[in-house]
Amino acid sequence: MNFGFNTGAEWKEHTTRLRIHKIVCTLFLPWLFIFGLFAQQEYRWEEILRYAEEHNPRVRIADDEVRIAESKVRQTIAVGLPQLEASGQFQHFIEIPTTVVPAQIFNPQAPPEALAELQFGTKYRSEGGLTLGQLIFNGSYWVGVKAARSFVETARLGAAQKREEVRMQAAQAYIRTLSTRQQHEYATELVDRVAKMEALTEKLLAQGIVDKSAWHQIHLSHLQMRNVQEQLAAQSALSLRSLKFAMGLDLDSTLELSEDFQTLFLRLQALLGDSTYQPTASMGYRLLAHQLVLNGLQAENVRSEYLPSLHGFIQYSYSAQRNAFDFFDKDKRWYPVALWGVQLKVPLYDGGMKHAKLQEVRIQRDKLQTQLRQMEESLRQQWQNTWQMYRLNKNMLANAEASLHTAEEGLQMAEKKYAEGLISSMELHQHYMQVLQRRLDIVRYKEQLLNNIVVLLYLKNQL
Repeated sequence: MNFGFNTGAEWKEHTTRLRIHKIVCTLFLPWLFIFGLFAQQEYRWEEILRYAEEHNPRVRIADDEVRIAESKVRQTIAVGLPQLEASGQFQHFIEIPTTVVPAQIFNPQAPPEALAELQFGTKYRSEGGLTLGQLIFNGSYWVGVKAARSFVETARLGAAQKREEVRMQAAQAYIRTLSTRQQHEYATELVDRVAKMEALTEKLLAQGIVDKSAWHQIHLSHLQMRNVQEQLAAQSALSLRSLKFAMGLDLDSTLELSEDFQTLFLRLQALLGDSTYQPTASMGYRLLAHQLVLNGLQAENVRSEYLPSLHGFIQYSYSAQRNAFDFFDKDKRWYPVALWGVQLKVPLYDGGMKHAKLQEVRIQRDKLQTQLRQMEESLRQQWQNTWQMYRLNKNMLANAEASLHTAEEGLQMAEKKYAEGLISSMELHQHYMQVLQRRLDIVRYKEQLLNNIVVLLYLKNQL
């Protein structure tokens, strides 16, 4: 059986090709797979905000703060758990301490002022042992555990607020990027339109229908339009870098956006609901309100300082005293010491310190309540001002769109009249500038509208 091959040489050649194909597939298929995994993703509104929420350094720092607060809870709880400690000590008395006593203790005949010198102890001393301690009662401990857990909630609220702020920053940068791109497209369209009219002017000049000044004016219009186009291209590049920064992307990386400005405009308008607003929905308000909870725990902690505390311990140790360094001699004894006990502390008088602390906490509570009311009014004012600007920009957008329709009709008529030699190039230039300005105004009004929507969604914690 030769499987369709007439000679052994053909079979050998076929086998060699198969081996080469196998080697090529082995070497390059993994790279193709990796390339597919890391192929550039096209981002839309949802992907932009989600990526920023997950990769912005401010969010990562806030998440680290949450983990630090959770670690503080474990540290605080550990204070009330049994504490086991090992200790050891070695002492070498270069000079053994000398004690003097009245000499009459040993010699009744000695003068009353005479002193006898005595040395107690040994040259070397070593000891080691274990101590087990347990907190039995301390009012501040339980308040501390509750406060530590409350700090975790504070950190979580702070992280949630950072996420909302990062999402709003990324949203505004995304809106700005698409807006400048749209403006650049409009400018490019008009530059091409003016370029065609400049070419037509050259033909009319050659035919003697217009003079050189007409070509000069159209050429200047073309250059002016190109300046606007280049400025908008630069603004678009700056906006894209700002978007990368807000998202937490490397500034040298490639970012592809799959959504156009008009699509985003229609999408965000659908997200905005009614004009009712409750400041309690704001993360900033919730974070400040939680400070009142911490203030209550602080007051509870000060009051717990009036309560007694009780601590128990068990200690077991061995010690040895030698005049020679022979602590490892098994024939010589180490002397054990074992004891247990409790320690009670009852606060009696501290000069009014705890009372002053409690007064300070109460003043802080009043301050927080005032700040909370002030924040509520500030949030309401910000909501009403933003909503009013939203309605104003909406009306101005409608007027600009109507004005653009009129300006475009006027430009079409002006181009026809100019081609027929009925109007000057100056009049045509004015029509071009009117259309360009109206188009850019429309995009800018839409951009302001979208920014208003983003702020309103942020205030309602719905971004």
